[in-house]
Amino acid sequence: MAITLSTTLAAAVTAGDRIIKLTSGTSAAVGMTVKMEQEYSTITSIASDGVTCTLGMRGLYGSAVQAHRILSPVEVSNAADFTGTPT
Repeated sequence: MAITLSTTLAAAVTAGDRIIKLTSGTSAAVGMTVKMEQEYSTITSIASDGVTCTLGMRGLYGSAVQAHRILSPVEVSNAADFTGTPT
């Protein structure tokens, strides 16, 4: 399957942040996997603005938790849509 959403971060994210803001949230949904650069997490809630997402545990699938700069690439989809992630 194809990645559901390719977007970027609307604001920088520190390694400790669990709330991220996307430049576009079209098609993002609770439970989907988020890939910020090479780091994976899941969406646990989406604010009414459609672009502010709360993440669950960061660093899934053995990925490193790290800070991300504004406009860093983000992909959102089902876990099975990402190459190399467990389904």
